[in-house]
Amino acid sequence: MELVALLSTGKGTWGQVAGLMKKGEWEKVTVVGNDFANQNFNVPEIPFDFIEVDLNKSLVQLKKEFSKKFEGRINALEVALSIASGSGKE
Repeated sequence: MELVALLSTGKGTWGQVAGLMKKGEWEKVTVVGNDFANQNFNVPEIPFDFIEVDLNKSLVQLKKEFSKKFEGRINALEVALSIASGSGKE
């Protein structure tokens, strides 16, 4: 199973995502976040792909950006999604 996790705002949510990455047995981990998250989030013992998105865009623009950047990246039949981090728009 693959994990796709959002890194956005929310006190303690980055730690929650890191814990989820460490505790699960994932075939592949993809983390989605802004440029700040891309530069500052690290879980040394877990390899992961990072998809950088502009979370300040409108909902319609975000949908288009997510669709474009995720195309061809998910290969598993089962995917776990963590969206606990963020304001809800993402």
